[in-house]
Amino acid sequence: MPRTTGKISPHYDKLVTMIMGGEVYLSDLSTEQSWTIGRQLGLQIGAHILSPFDIRPTFDLIAQGRGGSNGDIGIGPDNLFIHMTGMSDAAWQVVKSHGAQVSMAVPIEMNMRHGMPPTLKLQSLGMEPSLSVDVECTLTADFFTQMRSMMNQQRMIVNQMSLDLGSGGSPVGLPNALDWGLSEDQNALDAQPIFTQAPLPDGRSSRMAPYRRRSRRATCCVMRPSTAPRH
Repeated sequence: MPRTTGKISPHYDKLVTMIMGGEVYLSDLSTEQSWTIGRQLGLQIGAHILSPFDIRPTFDLIAQGRGGSNGDIGIGPDNLFIHMTGMSDAAWQVVKSHGAQVSMAVPIEMNMRHGMPPTLKLQSLGMEPSLSVDVECTLTADFFTQMRSMMNQQRMIVNQMSLDLGSGGSPVGLPNALDWGLSEDQNALDAQPIFTQAPLPDGRSSRMAPYRRRSRRATCCVMRPSTAPRH
């Protein structure tokens, strides 16, 4: 792969965009090669960062800018980290300050022993995550499931904290689910939204949002009535 990737141009006008797989649990040499090549080609670099596989100390070194076999790999705004379960507070601060993207796959994280989905951690840092299906062959991969699972997981924690401590923070709602599952997914993949207004049959207004990345276009539509019930 290191010898062939440089022959492929990432700038082509098709429905698929390249992203470099930069898994850090394979080896320091693999991290060095994949992250270096990805940055040479101007690609986003994705990695699954989770509690197993002894990733935490490896990720701490990367957060310090001392990752990889040469000790020179660090976090940047070109990174997309999936899961981010079980990582240190110091590493989280670097992820935030360097503008890296975080994507949660809540159903997978809860079922495949990845660790607690970091919903509250992201909220405490003022970060907006995106949502991911991760392993499509393990659990339901539709995005309604991703959004519902995220809401259920976050509300379970804050509701129990409220029962135990008297205060547990604010539960997430539908706007959070839509933002994280749609708008932040755009941001994580560097897509640009186009919003248009369209009337509903009963005269109420709605917002339709087809999402476009460069010249590629997906038809994802969100209907938001101007008057909607709270629950």
